[in-house]
Amino acid sequence: MFNRPDKKKSHWRGFSEFCVKLILAWILFMVLMETVFAISNPTSISIVDVKAYDAVLEADDLLVVIEYDLAYAVIPDEIISDAYLGRFLNGTTELTSVEPYAFNDKGYGAGIFSFYFSPAQKETASIEFNNPNAEPYKVVLQGKPGVFPGTAPSITTPTIDWQDASNTSNLLYAQVSDLAYKFENIPAWNDDIAIDLIQSPGGVLQLTAAGSGSGEEYFSNTIRELQSMIPAIFSSGTSAPDFSESPGNQSYENDLNTFWDNNWIGTHFDTLATTYDAPRGVITALIATIFIGLISFFCANLLGQNAEAAGFGMMSMAVTLPMFTAINMVPLNFTIVTVFVLGVLGIGWVIFLRRAGA
Repeated sequence: MFNRPDKKKSHWRGFSEFCVKLILAWILFMVLMETVFAISNPTSISIVDVKAYDAVLEADDLLVVIEYDLAYAVIPDEIISDAYLGRFLNGTTELTSVEPYAFNDKGYGAGIFSFYFSPAQKETASIEFNNPNAEPYKVVLQGKPGVFPGTAPSITTPTIDWQDASNTSNLLYAQVSDLAYKFENIPAWNDDIAIDLIQSPGGVLQLTAAGSGSGEEYFSNTIRELQSMIPAIFSSGTSAPDFSESPGNQSYENDLNTFWDNNWIGTHFDTLATTYDAPRGVITALIATIFIGLISFFCANLLGQNAEAAGFGMMSMAVTLPMFTAINMVPLNFTIVTVFVLGVLGIGWVIFLRRAGA
């Protein structure tokens, strides 16, 4: 008879093999995780400067620009936005955060990042410019949790340089241009390719035009909407359209209406208007029409039997009608309507009647 296998031993052997495989898989997973996230700590980490600006895009908004220096002897494989985070805190409460932009050397070394608060966001976060109540605002640059094998590197500063609110545009322009000069002259920024961030065509400081490795590319990504904040530092500027309604100015109309006042001609027009019981504008318009017609007639006669004589006479009205309008002989609204009608008739004559006559 055949010996039947021991089911208990078979089950135990299968369970043991499963446990061994699970342990090996876990070890392999940990090795891979260590490989993926094994970013070494930087040689040094520092926040060089923090400047805050008021009303950069609209009243009561806030821009905070942070200059940092994150030095590595060997540049990590990961870009800075995958490994580090900039944070703005009030005490232990985070108000906002941002990932630094990877530009030269993947964003490591010298660079900047920024925070922007709209007026509504600023009010929600209870941020007051110049910090009159001495709130414990802090700017932090730190490694992301889980990316570093040990404790993530971090640097914190409570020092914020609140800029003069009456000179925001000039101060921001000066900082950006100074940073552009500083960065493009740092040897580490030019070890692979020459970086040109700023130029002065015609003696005007401007960031180099958009493109790979340009000043416009770097600063537009580190300070969002910078082109709307200081358009003068860009080779092509943008500005928001002004949709506010301007009050109507009737000074020209008033000048026209009083052109003939207080002289004998105006008095004569008023007498005619009273005699014929008609508005003075109607009387002056009739007189102007007579003169316009006479001038047109004499201009046509100058060309005699020329086929273009009639057209020349009609064209003279393009000069005489505005002239009589300018001295308030013809109402301005009448002139606008007349010019429109004559324009339509002239275009129709050129397109249809002239071709038919030819």
